[in-house]
Amino acid sequence: MNRFHSSRDQDAGQVFRRSSNGASAGRWGSVLALFFVVSGLGAQTLPFPIESVVLYNDRAMVRRAAEVPLKAGLNRIIYRGPAVKLKSDSLSGFCAHSSCIVQSVWTRTDKSDQSVDTRLAALEMERKELQTRLDAMNRQKEKLETLANLNDRFLGLLLQGVSDSAFEAAIAANKWQNARQEIARSSDDLQLDIQKLLRKRDDLKEELDLVESRIEQLASDLSDEIRLVELTLYVPEAMKVKAGFDYMVEDARWDVSYNLDYREGAARIPGKVVGLIQQSSGEDWVNVKLELSTSRPDRGGKRPALSALQVYAREVQTTTDIVTQNEAVDMDGVRDGESGEDRSQASEKRQIRFQIPDRVSIPSGRRYQRITVASLDLEILDQHLRVVGQASSSAHRALQLKNRSTYSMLPGKAYIYGAEGYMGMTYIDYTPPGAELLAGLGVSGDVRIKRRIYRRQKDAGLISSNRIYMTEISLQLENPSSRDQKIRLFERTPTSSTEKVKVRILEGTTSGHKELSPGSGILVWDFNMKAGEKREIKLSYEVEVPEGVSGNFYGN
Repeated sequence: MNRFHSSRDQDAGQVFRRSSNGASAGRWGSVLALFFVVSGLGAQTLPFPIESVVLYNDRAMVRRAAEVPLKAGLNRIIYRGPAVKLKSDSLSGFCAHSSCIVQSVWTRTDKSDQSVDTRLAALEMERKELQTRLDAMNRQKEKLETLANLNDRFLGLLLQGVSDSAFEAAIAANKWQNARQEIARSSDDLQLDIQKLLRKRDDLKEELDLVESRIEQLASDLSDEIRLVELTLYVPEAMKVKAGFDYMVEDARWDVSYNLDYREGAARIPGKVVGLIQQSSGEDWVNVKLELSTSRPDRGGKRPALSALQVYAREVQTTTDIVTQNEAVDMDGVRDGESGEDRSQASEKRQIRFQIPDRVSIPSGRRYQRITVASLDLEILDQHLRVVGQASSSAHRALQLKNRSTYSMLPGKAYIYGAEGYMGMTYIDYTPPGAELLAGLGVSGDVRIKRRIYRRQKDAGLISSNRIYMTEISLQLENPSSRDQKIRLFERTPTSSTEKVKVRILEGTTSGHKELSPGSGILVWDFNMKAGEKREIKLSYEVEVPEGVSGNFYGN
């Protein structure tokens, strides 16, 4: 049975139509008219473009639509286009007129006779050029990382290769201090250069991935295939209706990032919400209406279930080999390993849908396309310098912000730009309208830091076999700038996973600290430093360990 025209009479992306004239032949005519179109063989060619796309975090719903002239009775429409990797069970037809009925819709693939050699040759040349540029960037990155490692090694030798007396003498002569500060500043500059280079390299890799994906697509068996979709419509009388079909593709996703424009002294930070969109469905989305949704269609229809819980246990011998717990906690008091899932679950409960006002074009490939979603308005509530001597020899400027936009901010990276260009990257958590958030502005030279650590061990006493490990941390701060600075300083003590090992903060510790979160061991001091002021912050603690218990008790 001839169900459609030959490929020579049909162009990709077009619709062909056949309609019934209501005629019947013999006693089977009325039955056949229910399923097949027996007239209207002179098909009219119509465009069937993508009208709109709803993009989720792991898939997309695509709608193709066109104004289709129909004759009374059954009308069979065939669409021929790229071999998109759609989910056939998600395919559904629609017709905008109330008297129009969708009888059936189905899909399959067919072979195409179009040659791809010319396109492959051009793409291969483009790939070679991009790979050459990428190799040059990788060599530059390796050079910067080598310089950064040399700085770190030299700084380590300065810190570890002198005794306390020699340390004090070098400080007095001001030579050791100047060398250390110069190396620290050089290391921070190198890290910023590496971060900028990595971002440029990521953009270049996305461009290269796009070219390689197109080469793979053309070289694969699918490069010679086209997608056929057949739609059967019934109307009681001749009319022109808007009709088409929807389908789901899984090789599509989006994420969010932010571009923030910071100016010193300003009360607000304007910005842009940017959607990072990538799709490898096999067809380009050209001039389409786009919506970005945070909902999860793969989870929406699943019912929660609870399985039986069984306990399996066996008796084991108690061990005395105990290591003190040194758990990583970030500067906001969120424990590593807990934040990702908690943030994901929190954002899933608050589904958001962004409608892009202008039509957009997203080509198929591995490259991410950046599209501005909305404007952002953040109020600056507070600015301070964050001093984390254990992690960095420089202070970092941070902003306490409030979301004054009318919509929630989703978790994502924020790229901050200042008057002199790119300043750095920070991470933004889920933030509803009116809520506060913290953002970092990168390294600041407004405060100088010198950090020293002294350690020693002693016995608990004549009547006790316990050992005591003592640590003293000294941070000397100086504000060389001409203005006052608000400081938030972070230090830490080890935390014990057993009651046998005791951790105590000693009297020599500078007062005014508080624990960032219970059991974290992270201590915080908040204070102001006047212009030209010098100040010392001390943390002294000891770890008492009973006999027979081994482990790391300095908290390294």
